Amino acid sequence: MTIAQTNEFTYFLQPNPCENKEQSQTIRQWLSEFSILEKENITILWHKSMGELSMILRDIYEKHALNHDAINSKLFSILYLCYDLEQDFMPQFEKNCEEALMVVEKIANIGEAIKYAELV
Repeated sequence: MTIAQTNEFTYFLQPNPCENKEQSQTIRQWLSEFSILEKENITILWHKSMGELSMILRDIYEKHALNHDAINSKLFSILYLCYDLEQDFMPQFEKNCEEALMVVEKIANIGEAIKYAELV
């Protein structure tokens, strides 16, 4: 199963510790050291959104001769630049992920309409 199906990550411990670590760590210690569990909701949403966006974009790029740079630029702007630093991050992040998905779905529909128009 993928993260998109379960909304969960699976963590595992490497059998050999890093060279500069004197002792091995538990998974929980390692996750705590990097505050990973506190950020897990953001990480899950990011990976789920990127998976959905990637599938739609791959389809768009394979089927339609649209301006890929313009699409990528628009998505970059939505996902990385549209934040108010005075506001809570997570609600903005959720909104931006939804908006990015709506944009690519709209582009896919436009691409299909263009393809259909060319056939008529």
